[in-house]
Amino acid sequence: MVRSLGPVVLGLVAAAWLAAGCSLSFSSSNGAAGEDTTPPPPVRTYEPDASDASYTMAAEPAESATVSTPQGSPLCNASPYVGGCYPDTPTTAQACGIASDAGESDRGLDDEDQPLACRVQPAGDAGDAGVASACEPAGLGVDGNPCLHGTDCAAGFECVQNACRHYCCAGNTSCSVSDFCDIQPTTDSPDTIVPVCMPVQPCVLLAEGGCLPGQSCAVVREDGTTSCETVGSAGPGASCDREHCAAGLVCLGAVGARQCYTLCYTATMVGCSAGQLCTGGLPLFPDPAVGWCQ
Repeated sequence: MVRSLGPVVLGLVAAAWLAAGCSLSFSSSNGAAGEDTTPPPPVRTYEPDASDASYTMAAEPAESATVSTPQGSPLCNASPYVGGCYPDTPTTAQACGIASDAGESDRGLDDEDQPLACRVQPAGDAGDAGVASACEPAGLGVDGNPCLHGTDCAAGFECVQNACRHYCCAGNTSCSVSDFCDIQPTTDSPDTIVPVCMPVQPCVLLAEGGCLPGQSCAVVREDGTTSCETVGSAGPGASCDREHCAAGLVCLGAVGARQCYTLCYTATMVGCSAGQLCTGGLPLFPDPAVGWCQ
C-alpha cells in the first residue's frame, strides 16, 4: 500500500534500506608506550579476560539481538531470521519450536505430518503491538482461493475477504508485480489487520469516478503503479502502517515508517498548504502533472 518517496524522500528511504552495517571497536586500559594494543581475537568478543578492563561485554551476542527485533510491518511483529517463524515465508517444524521426533500431543495437531503456517495472531502479552507471529496448521489454499479460516490457506497466505492472499510483512518485495502490499482485516478476526498482497486495480490519480465508493486512487508500488484502495482516516503526516490514508492522500515511505502525503497538481500547487511545494517526477509519478505536497 505504501511506496517509496519522491526525489528527496526516495534518497532517505534508500539510505535506510541500505544502511545495514555496524562496527565494534576495542580499547585497552593500558596506554603506555611499547605495549601490545592488538585487538583481542574474535572469541574474546564474548569471553574477555581481566586484561580487557575497558571492554564492556554485551548482554547477548549480536545475533540474538537480530533474532528478537521485529522487522517490516509493525502489524506482523515478527523477525525474518534464518529458520524462524515469519508469515511471508514457508515454515518448518523447527522454526515453530517443534522437534523432528515430536509426537502428536507435543505438536497439538491431529496429524503429526500436518503442514504448518506462520500467521499473525492476537497476543495479549505482545506489548503495544498486540499481535505476534505464531504457528498453526496450514491448508492448501493459495492466492485467490476461497476460504473461511486462516487454516484453509497454505503457508505464507492469510484468509482476508474470504480469499487466501499472500502475506507481505516485508512490503511489496513479497508480492508479485500484479499485486501490491495492502492492509486488510482477517476473516477469522476482523479486529486483526494484516499486510497482504492484493490485486492491482489500475486508476488515474486525482480523477473522479475511477474507483468504487469508499476507495481512492493512490500510488501503490515503487515504480509508480497506481491502484484503487480503501479510504481510511489517516490524515497528512499521520502514520499509515496500520491505517489507510484519507481520500486524496498517498501512503509513502519505508515499511514500518510510512506516512500519508497529499496528492497535488504540480503546475498549480492545488492541494498543498502555504509554504509547501508540489513535487513529482519519475519513477513514483510517471504523470508530470501530479505529485505530492512537501
